[in-house]
Amino acid sequence: MSKLQFGLLLLVLGACATIPIIRQRKAEVRLRDENTALRQQADRLTHVSADNQRLSNVITEVRLAQVDARNHFPELVALRAEVARLKDLNEHSESALRSSEREQRGEVAILRSEVARLSDEAQELESLREEIRQLRAAATTAPAEPTPPSDALETETGETSIRMIRTQGDAFAEKLKSSVGAKDEESFLDVFSRFLQLNGIQTNGVATAAYDQRTGRVIVRGTTATLDQVERVTRALDQAP
Repeated sequence: MSKLQFGLLLLVLGACATIPIIRQRKAEVRLRDENTALRQQADRLTHVSADNQRLSNVITEVRLAQVDARNHFPELVALRAEVARLKDLNEHSESALRSSEREQRGEVAILRSEVARLSDEAQELESLREEIRQLRAAATTAPAEPTPPSDALETETGETSIRMIRTQGDAFAEKLKSSVGAKDEESFLDVFSRFLQLNGIQTNGVATAAYDQRTGRVIVRGTTATLDQVERVTRALDQAP
């Protein structure tokens, strides 16, 4: 056998010996890869199992909570109803309290108004008493008026009295002066007497007359029949445009 043939033989024998080793190594590599893949799958399965267990626990807790909620639902409904009732009661109480406060304020305002009115009336009465005293004093000291002709006399009977006629105040005073063409220096009694005479009322039935500028009243002392006529013409002038 030549050296060449012997070398080829050795080469073939070496190749035949190497092939099983290469195949074994490939098999080992494949087995390692498969083992790694299996381990990864096992890990994933472990995680999935743990997740499933957690989900199962959550589901169990939710179901238990639902059961507990159903068991406590009547109590919850009762509590909600009680809360609504207490809320309505509180609103009603607050409304009643506000209404009571408004009524009390209204009553206080009414009482204050009544007190003020009574105070004004008391002052007005005192003022009227003073005016009456002044009129009576003026009537006792007033000079006698000239006796008119006999055909102008008016026969009256009865005692004299005092009458207070409400007017519009300054507006009436201006109308009175304008109706008789009064002058600034003339007294009210002179102007008013002339006004009565122009309206056909005999002044012998009028003892005296005065005007309260503060209250706008015309205060006249005379016989009842004459006072009725005086009030009629005075009101007509006061209401005239």
